[in-house]
Amino acid sequence: STRTLEDAKYALACVGCGTARDLEYVSDHLVKNKKRIALVDLSPELLSVAKRRVHDLGLANLVDFFNADCTDLKQIQTLIGNCAFVTCSYCLTMIPDWKLAVENLTKMISPGGYLGIVDFTTRFNREHDLIEKLYKAWFRLDGVYFDRNHVNHLSDSTTPYFYMEARSRVPYTPYYPTHYVYVGQKPTQQQQRSSAAK
Repeated sequence: STRTLEDAKYALACVGCGTARDLEYVSDHLVKNKKRIALVDLSPELLSVAKRRVHDLGLANLVDFFNADCTDLKQIQTLIGNCAFVTCSYCLTMIPDWKLAVENLTKMISPGGYLGIVDFTTRFNREHDLIEKLYKAWFRLDGVYFDRNHVNHLSDSTTPYFYMEARSRVPYTPYYPTHYVYVGQKPTQQQQRSSAAK
């Protein structure tokens, strides 16, 4: 394929978008620049709330909704290679086949585009500490699985651009688990050729 970042139909695709709260932070920019957005979620109930929020933000004419499972390539086929920036906030830890999810999210990105992930993990080199084991066990009760391999796999799947991790409090609890922010770039064909030639 000779597609470029400029060919991407969607400036932003939020996978596991939930109620689309993330859009509140960038809605002014998206409206001003008339950039198209794809919102993807498994739950039709959450998407219905997202639709109301999108309407209230004045984005209704810019957003396409996809009731889809990101681990099923057929369900997200129209998004493949069509997104400049793909995000996934606090849901990778809830996807059993997370490696396939990362693979498909990467396929959604146009060459030269970016993948942004925010989620929980175990603290670097502290996976076996008692407090880390406590956090893993507590979150597992809600179907959230901490796995340091997520972070390592992301840097293998895209070219790392930005990474940060820190402890922060989970509201209404005394817990301070580690969360991370990862941004990686999908290489362009030229970058891939240059890398292969080295």
